[in-house]
Amino acid sequence: MKKLLSLVLFLGLIITTGCSDDDDEKVDTCGQLEAVTNALVETGLTYAFDPTVANCQAYTEALEEWLTVARNSDQVDQTEIDEIESDLEDLDCSAA
Repeated sequence: MKKLLSLVLFLGLIITTGCSDDDDEKVDTCGQLEAVTNALVETGLTYAFDPTVANCQAYTEALEEWLTVARNSDQVDQTEIDEIESDLEDLDCSAA
């Protein structure tokens, strides 16, 4: 659970520091990324404090949604994407 909480907090920090108002296209991408990150943080915290199968599945869906947006954004480093992909692969909702 410590890894999960660290990941959730890390993602929140990435989004709040990575967006700029200088480029309209980037702001639009940031808006999408911010929305999916907020959903990921919320579902991640819910799962961390109440690790049920349903909460795990919601967290998995939020991770997948975040990855979809992040892969199409110039605001997210490939290393961060790789880390989330690895965490998603390691997540086992049947053990929740």
